[in-house]
Amino acid sequence: MDFIGNTPAKLFFKKLGIDCEGLISGSRAATRFKTQIWVYQSPLVEAATVSEQLLDLYNGFERLVVWPHTLVWGDRSNDPTATPDWKEYSQWRHKSGEAADLTDRPAHVFEKDEVELAYQALQYGFYLGWDALIGSNTSSPLIELSHNDKLTIHARQNFSTLADRFEKLGLSAV
Repeated sequence: MDFIGNTPAKLFFKKLGIDCEGLISGSRAATRFKTQIWVYQSPLVEAATVSEQLLDLYNGFERLVVWPHTLVWGDRSNDPTATPDWKEYSQWRHKSGEAADLTDRPAHVFEKDEVELAYQALQYGFYLGWDALIGSNTSSPLIELSHNDKLTIHARQNFSTLADRFEKLGLSAV
């Protein structure tokens, strides 16, 4: 796992056709992908299972990037009054060897043999209320997480089986 700053993360996602506002008009992703939005109630009790389901969409990824681009409540990882989730995330990040703050190098980059770490990062995205983009250089789905308890998936595939699974986990299609 590696961490990168906002500028390289922004460029990575721009190549995929998405930015912090959603799909980029005129991009290949905007013309080819279907979009499905799900909402849920925080805290998402089934965040681990939902994260696993999301990661399955990237089966066989070469490189996966999870970019918390907007931290509505700031980087609480070094705050002395941080919640247990923030403290756990901070320890997880430091165990990986990353000394920079989340605001300095927010994007998490995972290689194909780091699926478990990617799974953990997705869970943190739900637990910590990140506004984040998730994408891969070899797989099609583009995912947006929102602190407003919203999950958006842009993909070519049909969402019907995923919708059935998500509804059982407490998410509702919009």
